[in-house]
Amino acid sequence: MHNTWKSAKVLPALALLVVMVSCGDGGARETPDTIEGVWNFSAYVTDGSWGDKLLGKIDFRKGGVFFETGYAPDGSIEETAGGDWSKEGSVVSIHYTWSQFDGKPREDYDGATYVGEVTGGSGVYLLYMTDGEWVIEISR
Repeated sequence: MHNTWKSAKVLPALALLVVMVSCGDGGARETPDTIEGVWNFSAYVTDGSWGDKLLGKIDFRKGGVFFETGYAPDGSIEETAGGDWSKEGSVVSIHYTWSQFDGKPREDYDGATYVGEVTGGSGVYLLYMTDGEWVIEISR
């Protein structure tokens, strides 16, 4: 009876392990069909002159509009911003058209455009974008 209990517990676990290993992506690259939804982001200045990273969430909405909320980890900055986005294949472009920092009035402008390629697989994706001065890393 003791062996039956072991078999009943061990065999399902081994079967699950085999399924998990055989379903791996085998190193294959995949990209999501859409980037719609909420992603995490971090942003920083490439020369380090700005200080800490800005962290937050970016929401890619259907129809090509995005909104983001961010903050500096030390609490020195809170921001809300938004603009337009597009995706062709694995290449994503975002263009900022407005921002609001530290509760000040919203400022509309024709801002920076960032272009990057979505990489990753197995449901974990990274989008690395830069305009040469700022770097934005977006992950899900």
